[in-house]
Amino acid sequence: MQKTPDEEDLIDFSHHVVAVIDVSGQRTYLEKMTSIPESPEEKALFTRNAQKTVGVVLKVRKKFREEYLKAFQGPSELDDRVAKVGEDARGTWARLTDCKLRMQQFSDTVLLYSPLRTSYDDLTMRGVYAILVAAGSVMVTGLGSGEFVLRGGIEVGLCTELEENDIYGYPVLRAYELEHLVAGYPRIVIGQGVLRYLDAWEVTSETDAQSEHNRELAEVCRHLMCHDQDGAVIVDFLGKGMYDLARTHTGLFDLTRQVATKGREFVVREHKRFADEGNHKLALKYALLRHYYDSRIGLWEA
Repeated sequence: MQKTPDEEDLIDFSHHVVAVIDVSGQRTYLEKMTSIPESPEEKALFTRNAQKTVGVVLKVRKKFREEYLKAFQGPSELDDRVAKVGEDARGTWARLTDCKLRMQQFSDTVLLYSPLRTSYDDLTMRGVYAILVAAGSVMVTGLGSGEFVLRGGIEVGLCTELEENDIYGYPVLRAYELEHLVAGYPRIVIGQGVLRYLDAWEVTSETDAQSEHNRELAEVCRHLMCHDQDGAVIVDFLGKGMYDLARTHTGLFDLTRQVATKGREFVVREHKRFADEGNHKLALKYALLRHYYDSRIGLWEA
């Protein structure tokens, strides 16, 4: 019989940042795959639907795992742009950029998380920053390719790892609620715990290297967010903060600049398609997303 955690075990709870990211629209294909196909025509249709949903889910997982989890496990060019650390301070730099970024996946949902203490027991902003950049960048590329659409929530709070890569705690629930109940259309909503954590670092008077680095990252993170029309704080994936970050990182800028316009074209096309079909619910969602694109696209096309 599995033992119930005693009081001493509960000390393992610590503050984490958690993101729940859902790949939208997969139900459409899954509903067409409820029985084993028999005829060649049925098999061909089944295969096409499977490729459209399984292939997309695997692609999203791969993007998060290979393009961002690996990039933020150690110092990178991206970090060099937002940290004022001399080239000779390698030991300090390694400590400042220490990050334990992890990923879980279930069905068409990806869960990213990171403890807010480093391996050196320092409080850090790095995990929050990494998740905001990852979520925003994958959102842009998915819409730009027209291959997938994301919706999500991000929160900070107390969690524990039940097993390796198995996070448990209120922030997981709250991030899911933000994705499932608040987001409403393709966007990634930021929780109050994240905002309070940023507030704390932005006003700190500490002058040690870690605190200064955290304060700078908190400012960068703030510029990766915006208030949406309903007052919710969301990842501003096409905003000035992402633009400035992309502009100083050649690979990211080239990728985002190329897909921003295509993303708007995809959103306009989907909005019109759903409106013509009389699917008012999805037409409204894409109308909101189209409004967001229209308010940001000029920055990228300049």
